[in-house]
Amino acid sequence: MSVDVTIRAIVELGEQQRLAEFIHARQGEDAARLFASHLAQARYRSAFTRAAFANNALIGYALIRHERRRLGVATLEVGWLDDIYIPPDWRGRGAFRALLGDYLGVLVEHDFPFAMLHGPVKLYAPFGFAPYRFGAAALGEARSAETSAQLRSATLADSDDLAALYAANYRDLPLTEVRAATDWRWRFAQGGKLEVLQDRQERVVAYAAVEQRLVRTKLRVVEAAAADAGVARVLITALLAQAYEQGLAHLYLALAPEHCVSQAALQMGGIVHVAAAPEQGNRYGHADLAGIVRLSGALAMLTPELERRLALSHYAGWSGTIQIELETGRIILTFQDGRVAISNDSRAFDLRLRKVKVPALAQLCLGYRAPADLRATGDLDCDDTALSLFDVLFPVVMACGENEDWWLEA
Repeated sequence: MSVDVTIRAIVELGEQQRLAEFIHARQGEDAARLFASHLAQARYRSAFTRAAFANNALIGYALIRHERRRLGVATLEVGWLDDIYIPPDWRGRGAFRALLGDYLGVLVEHDFPFAMLHGPVKLYAPFGFAPYRFGAAALGEARSAETSAQLRSATLADSDDLAALYAANYRDLPLTEVRAATDWRWRFAQGGKLEVLQDRQERVVAYAAVEQRLVRTKLRVVEAAAADAGVARVLITALLAQAYEQGLAHLYLALAPEHCVSQAALQMGGIVHVAAAPEQGNRYGHADLAGIVRLSGALAMLTPELERRLALSHYAGWSGTIQIELETGRIILTFQDGRVAISNDSRAFDLRLRKVKVPALAQLCLGYRAPADLRATGDLDCDDTALSLFDVLFPVVMACGENEDWWLEA
């Protein structure tokens, strides 16, 4: 039975304390730490902490985070859903739907056209969410090694060096985070195990972010960077030795195949696994999911990259209009001398993209699936001329994340 649910931002310190106590009581210490981290995040806004009430009783909450992601020369504003919770006794009564709808409304209000989260595919797919990146990981067997390389714990004083290494290693990888100094300070405040490698002049030349969760047989590196391929080899050797010393079987690098450290791992005998997300998610039914909250805003943010792709293609200099038709409306893309403009007014068009399904929008815009692939599965419809142009504008870009659960199932 549905109930009337009121959702609002939690702003006052007393309200935040009340929510913290609710989270600790219902979900435990890990969730409480996540909430504390949420309040301290870079670019935090009071509207990002949402709470649901029924008859003035607190029944659930949602935590939102603002991220910037890089896609070619475009910067995308993303509203990431860190957590959403409704107690078991309130599920199936409309509270979850109301809280998720409120999250999407916050993104519209704050001009974040992209929504991202990690969660059950079956739960979020009806709301327009779909997988948006491939999984990738490099795996090597742990072994003892004669090495003079010594890893040490990173300190706040290393922030500038870490930021420079991160930018050099991740700037060309699609959908990686754009980090400012505040993001790095926030990361240090969260704790975690970040280890750095120095050269003989005591300059920081590489780092690795190490996590140990779920699979206890692997030393799990969720982020890494190196000054060059030679330094990457030294970093991997030190990590392999560390894994061996800890009695672990493998070194697991949750990195894209194009990453400098992944390339070094391949040269050193490692294996890289790449996989698309299974239709139903990983073994737990989960996947990294994305949705488009406002298509006009998403296309506006992508405009610099669309213009770059067009200029490099045989359509360079093309002028004309494309109409993208959704169930909820339509968008017009106008091309004039290599420039792209977006509108939703009525005008004649040269090409049409018809019957575009909402979950396909994120997969199209973020480069997870090619337009031709979406047409083949009935997620959109267009003629061959429009398809040729859209394959130029929206190619598969192979954005990668972690895929341990995916390839182990294969």
